[in-house]
Amino acid sequence: MRPFILLQLAAILFFCSASAQQYRPFPYGNAWWTFTYGSKPSNVNNYATYEDMYIATGTDTIIAGKTYQKISKRTFMQTSTIGFPQLSNGRATTSDKYAFGIREDNKRIYICDMDTFESILWDFNKTIGDTIKHITEYNTGNSKLTNAIITSTDSVSIGGIYRKRFLTNDPKVNLIDGLGVNGFLFYYGSMMTVYGGTPLCYTENNITYNPFNTSCIYIYSNQTPTAINNTTTNNPANIYPNPFSNQLTVDADAASVKLTDAMGKGVTTQLGNNNTINTSELPAGLYILTLHDDSGNVTERRKLIKE
Repeated sequence: MRPFILLQLAAILFFCSASAQQYRPFPYGNAWWTFTYGSKPSNVNNYATYEDMYIATGTDTIIAGKTYQKISKRTFMQTSTIGFPQLSNGRATTSDKYAFGIREDNKRIYICDMDTFESILWDFNKTIGDTIKHITEYNTGNSKLTNAIITSTDSVSIGGIYRKRFLTNDPKVNLIDGLGVNGFLFYYGSMMTVYGGTPLCYTENNITYNPFNTSCIYIYSNQTPTAINNTTTNNPANIYPNPFSNQLTVDADAASVKLTDAMGKGVTTQLGNNNTINTSELPAGLYILTLHDDSGNVTERRKLIKE
C-alpha cells in the first residue's frame, strides 16, 4: 500500500511541476497593476501623493498594422500641506486614459506608445545563466540599469494560475513568466524610464499578488456615481465578518442589498429582511456592498474583502 501512495504523491508532484513550467501568457483583461509616487514642486506648498492603476482592458487596438491590447491608466491624487498623504483606496481624479498598447509574440512582450514607437519590455525565452536588465533606482532623471543573473527557477501562484519564476542573484529581482520582474509590467524593464513609481501590487482575477508586503490600494472609476468613502446613516448597518469567507451577514434597515466586485459587476442582489448572503462561490478579492432604501437611494456603502 505504501509504495502505491508514494507513487501517487510522486505523480501529483510531477503534474504540478509540469503545470508550473508551462508558459503563461500576458493577461488579457481582468488584471491591473498599482503604483504610487509623491511630488512636491518647489513653488507649491502642497505635498501630493499619486496612486496609479494600469488596467489590462481586454480590448484591442491596431497600431502600425499590429494588434495590441489597450492598457488604460487610472489616477487618484491626494494633497496635504504637512506631508505626503497616506495611501488609501479612492475615486479616480480624472477619467481613465489610454496609456499604451501591449502585444506578445514568441514569449516576448512589446509595448507601443501613442507615437507608434515599439520596444521590447520582456523576453521570457530565458534560462539559467542568462542576464536580466532592470532598473535599480527610480527617481526623475536618476535611474540606472543594472544586471541580474538567473540562478534557478520555481513557480508562483497568481490568480490561481501557476507561473514560472526565474530567481536571480539579486533577491529583489525575480522574473515571472508573462508579466515581468516581481509581477510588474514596467517598473523594472528594458529602458522604460518614462513610466513607473513604486510598485504596490498586481491583481489578476480578483486575487492579489503582493511581493513587497505594501499597502494594496484600489482606484475606483471617475464615473463611479457616488463617493467611495462609506456613507453613514443615523443607524449604521452592522455588516460582518470582514474579511468574510463563505457567508456574509447584513444587519440593517435596507430595502435591498447589492454586492458587486471591484470592477463594479453585480454578483448578488437581495431584497427584504433576508440578512444572510451565501458567498461560498465567490472568488477572493475586493467587493463593494451597497444598501438601498425604498426609493432606491443609496444609504450606505462598504468595502469588503473575501478571503
